[in-house]
This record gives sequence, structure tokens and C-alpha cells, in this order.
Amino acid sequence: PGGRPARPMSARRAAALRREEADKWTVPQTLRWLDELGLGNYAPAFESNAISGGVLLELTNEDLDYMTINVLGHRKVIMKGVEALRAAVYGAAATTTGTTAVHDASSHVAAHPPTPPRGGP
Repeated sequence: PGGRPARPMSARRAAALRREEADKWTVPQTLRWLDELGLGNYAPAFESNAISGGVLLELTNEDLDYMTINVLGHRKVIMKGVEALRAAVYGAAATTTGTTAVHDASSHVAAHPPTPPRGGP
């Protein structure tokens, strides 16, 4: 009361505020993110491969090969963006593998190395 009326947020700004919900993004929201990276020219590849937020968070270099995204600089921008989204969704435990489960498993292996085989017959 008595304050200025709230201005509606632009769709672009609203999307930027929900990066922690990237795992729930639709394909069109993923395409907006790609456009924000300045790489909207790859939208047809992302759209034809149904890259939603959940899929985006699992994206790998092999996937970029499959989609024929070959420009090294563009690949790096995309993967750095994906890493930032993973951190926003999964928190600081996120790794470049994209899931905390993989991180947790590798931590377990490091803390509990395999037992060497016992002597022969």
C-alpha cells in the first residue's frame, strides 16, 4: 500500500530467476537459455532433439557431437552454461558429470578403495 505498483517482469528476466528449476524447463525454455548464451542459431538442433531442462542437465560432449555442434568455442560456452545450471539445481556438490549421485559414488570409492584379492589357491 502506498508504494509503486509492481511492474511485470519480462519473460527473459523471469526465466533467469528460475535457473535452480532448470531440471523442470520445457524445450522452449531451454531454447531461451540457449539464446541468452548468444547461441540461438543452435535452437533447431536442440528442438529437433527435444532438449528439455532435464536432458540439458545431462548434456555431454558426445551429445554435442551427435547434434553436430562442432565449433569448439560454442561447445565450451554451452558446456560451461550447463555446468552453471547444474550448480544452480544440484548445489555446490554438482560436478562436470552432471549428477550428485556420480559425485557421491566417486567420493565413496576414494574413501573406500577396493580390497585387493586374497592369495591364490
